Amino acid sequence: MFIGKRAVVIGAGIGGLAAAQALAGKFEKIVVLERDVLPLQPEARAGVPQGRHAHALLPGGAAALDVLFGNCSAALVEAGAKRSDLGMRLVYEVGGRAMPQRELGTPLIKCSRPLVEAVVRGVVQQRNDIAILDGRRVTGIVATPDGSAVSAVACEARDGMQERYEADL
Repeated sequence: MFIGKRAVVIGAGIGGLAAAQALAGKFEKIVVLERDVLPLQPEARAGVPQGRHAHALLPGGAAALDVLFGNCSAALVEAGAKRSDLGMRLVYEVGGRAMPQRELGTPLIKCSRPLVEAVVRGVVQQRNDIAILDGRRVTGIVATPDGSAVSAVACEARDGMQERYEADL
């Protein structure tokens, strides 16, 4: 049983894709609006200022992505991410002195942010109930006439056309 016809998610980063995936099955259709034109391959994009920084998934983050997106950890490794231990190949300094490297028993998945987005986006794009629309700059949140709820999201497409997506959420 659906709780609504359409949900609109603003942003196709990791958070937006996770929100869309979590809403799947609860709404007939989920529309994800993204300002950037999304790359076909894993690459940094303007809308993610921290996207070029080194990234790693700790066990909790990897487990959360695995629950939402199937076996995301394995898909990341298959796509080029590296498994490691939190204590290895990282330098920790305490009081200006480097601590020795050693296995801590905390697994880490090291990869780029664009790689995580690409793998997660690939899973979401396989769903028929989620549409990712890139090149759309959100210009407003439209309220119901009494102002008690959101009824739509307004945006501008890359060709300058104004669009409006009615939403129950």
